[in-house]
Amino acid sequence: MKKYIYLLFYCLVCSLPLFAQENGTPRQQAISQKDIFISFDCVKHLVFPVQVSDIAIGEQELVMASRVEEAPHIVRLSAQAEGFTEETNLTVVCIDGSVYTYHIRYLPEGGTDSHPNIYEDNGKWQHHDYQAEVSDLHLAEFFFPEDIAYGTPGNEVSFTLAAYNNQLKVSTAKDAVAYSNLFVVDKVMNTYHITIKRGNTSVFTYNFDDQRKYTAHVDVNSEEMERCIQELRTKKRNIYSLGVIENKFELSMANLYVHEGFMFSSLT
Repeated sequence: MKKYIYLLFYCLVCSLPLFAQENGTPRQQAISQKDIFISFDCVKHLVFPVQVSDIAIGEQELVMASRVEEAPHIVRLSAQAEGFTEETNLTVVCIDGSVYTYHIRYLPEGGTDSHPNIYEDNGKWQHHDYQAEVSDLHLAEFFFPEDIAYGTPGNEVSFTLAAYNNQLKVSTAKDAVAYSNLFVVDKVMNTYHITIKRGNTSVFTYNFDDQRKYTAHVDVNSEEMERCIQELRTKKRNIYSLGVIENKFELSMANLYVHEGFMFSSLT
């Protein structure tokens, strides 16, 4: 009889943790982690559904992570060292208690990043991806549907940004890297990721309202100007416009013709 009493007591003690879990004590649960890549010449952003309250990075000498104050639900992620071989981690906590964790590695040379940005917002905002060419001979201009709240280049030494309302101006250094990116957030929190390539392009004004390209300025004695003049010499009368963009000055020339190296027109 005493043997059965001891056995019953043992079963009761062993079952206490189970009862505690069923009565509200939280169970231990592993948080799933995602693998992401970063590189020295491109910046990566992580977009969350609500404001970020805490950021923890494993090795700060390799990776810098910071909250975007103009859009506090976004985290900016950039490499502090070029070509590092170690792996580190990132943990992000939001104000609603949700936790996100990531393994971070450097993008291998010649590799392609299939996720240049991480969107955890489940479609709460619109996200756009574009490509553009820039040149160190010209100031590139980008126009967006809404005013700009935040913008940053992937390589701050190669590219300098200046924003005014819905216009973003990008200056390219003489020794800029061949490939980089820009990340822009507008006032309604929609995002724009722009992959940029440095080259000798003559198109340096982009309107992302409808994705049309405009040549809004032609330098005197440039190859682009010579091409335009050659086209105009074939016509006595012409209507020629240098671009129509929201809130941007438009120059239209009617009855345009060229005579003995001089250009004549009626301005409208």
